[in-house]
Amino acid sequence: MKKIIPVLIFIFLFTGISMGQTSKPFDIYAGGGISIPQGNASDFYKNGFNGLGAMAYNAMPAMKYFVKIELNSFKSDSTALFDVTQNNLLLGIGGILAPQITGAPLKPFGIAGAGIASISFSEGGGSISKFYFEFGAGAKLGSGSAAFFIMARYVSIATEVESFNFIPITVGIKF
Repeated sequence: MKKIIPVLIFIFLFTGISMGQTSKPFDIYAGGGISIPQGNASDFYKNGFNGLGAMAYNAMPAMKYFVKIELNSFKSDSTALFDVTQNNLLLGIGGILAPQITGAPLKPFGIAGAGIASISFSEGGGSISKFYFEFGAGAKLGSGSAAFFIMARYVSIATEVESFNFIPITVGIKF
C-alpha cells in the first residue's frame, strides 16, 4: 500500500501537467482591413476593404486547417465609365503552417487555401460563382487564449476573361 500511494500521486501530477499543456482543438479568427486590386483590376477599381471570419482546427502544433468566410468589396475608380461596386464573398478551406518559435513575441505563419468566390455587382444584380486560390504570410502577436494577427495574401479569382487578383491585408484577433 505504501508503494501504491507515491505511484498514484505521480500519475495524478503527471496527468495534470500533461492536461494543462494540451492546447485547445479549435481557434476562432475575426478581422478586417484593406484590399488592394492588382493587374488590370487596379485600372478600374480603387482600394477596397475586407472582413474575415474563420475557424481553424489545430491538427498539429505547427499545422492548422481552416474554414473561412470573407467579404472583399471594391468601388470603381473615379475615372471609370460606371459607378459600380464589386463584392466578392469567399467561402474556402486551407492550411496554416506556423513554425514553433519559443520565446519570440512575434510568431510568423504561412497560409494557403482555395474555395468558391461569389461575385456580385451593385449594377446589374445577380451573382456568379468562380474558383479562387490564395497564399500569403503573416505574424501572430501574443500567446494563450487570445492573440492579435496581421496577414497579407495574394488572392486570384478565375473568371472567363482573365483572373481578378487582389491583395487583402487583414488585422484581427484570434481567440
